[in-house]
Amino acid sequence: MTNYSIGTSIGSLVDVTTLSGDAVAPIGDFLRWSESIDLGDGLARGMGRAVATWYWCWIPPQMRIALRIYCSGKSARVYIRTEDDPSLSTSAVFQAAMIWPDNENLYNQDEFRIVFRDLVEQTTT
Repeated sequence: MTNYSIGTSIGSLVDVTTLSGDAVAPIGDFLRWSESIDLGDGLARGMGRAVATWYWCWIPPQMRIALRIYCSGKSARVYIRTEDDPSLSTSAVFQAAMIWPDNENLYNQDEFRIVFRDLVEQTTT
């Protein structure tokens, strides 16, 4: 089991490596806040909710189709389990807005990146 799961509810989370016969785990990225602002005293403040990104150098075709079920349009509300601290390999479950990439070309695709924003933590694993 990987630290990457997706579902339409907490109870329906499925490991992404089981979505299709050609499925592979993504490379994950996690930002604790969506924006940083510089303060007048030289410090910085993190603003906004966390953002997670799942990245594949090349996504297998059947896996892409399986992920598309969760996001039939440009975006959808989903639940995900994703790494929240890659150095410790810890993960958490979040409700998130899944944003489908604009690049739909499967054959000339150097990367495939799904962004999950507006993350609201549900549980820590």
